[in-house]
Amino acid sequence: LTQGRSHTMSSTTKKSDDQQQVDLLSLPLDQLQQLQQSWQLDLKQLTQGLQQLHAAQDRFKGSQNALKLVSKSKKGTKGLIPLTGALYLPGDIGNVDDVLVDIGTGYFVQKDTQGANDVLQRRIDAIVENMERIQTAVQEKQTFVQLCARAIRVKQQQQQFVSQRLSQQKRQGA
Repeated sequence: LTQGRSHTMSSTTKKSDDQQQVDLLSLPLDQLQQLQQSWQLDLKQLTQGLQQLHAAQDRFKGSQNALKLVSKSKKGTKGLIPLTGALYLPGDIGNVDDVLVDIGTGYFVQKDTQGANDVLQRRIDAIVENMERIQTAVQEKQTFVQLCARAIRVKQQQQQFVSQRLSQQKRQGA
């Protein structure tokens, strides 16, 4: 419903390969409210996932920057060596041509700095791709939540109108 023109408020949800449309105005108010809560929860989870991907992307970019700094260093340079995100130990930089790269689940491989940078860039690219997909889903869910909110307002207005009409009829009949 927009500015005096009546439109069907519908939601499209994927069910296998075919799409199913539901006229939101045909649903009872309590079901609309449950649907809205469900979509809001989905939206919250998607948003949290997006934030986690942003954090991962930042970590990998930080690793790329650290790799650049290490590759510019000279053998024997003293510095703090990260053991974890919060624990650093003093040490000397040894071989700057080869580094250990975390390839997941606690496994590391030795790579030259270019190979390590390529691994990090592939991970960043994969994260960006996932972020784009999730962002599309977030926008879709936001639209669903807005449509549902409009349908709820329409239903509440209809109930209020019916209630007022019944009240007027009772007064006139009395």
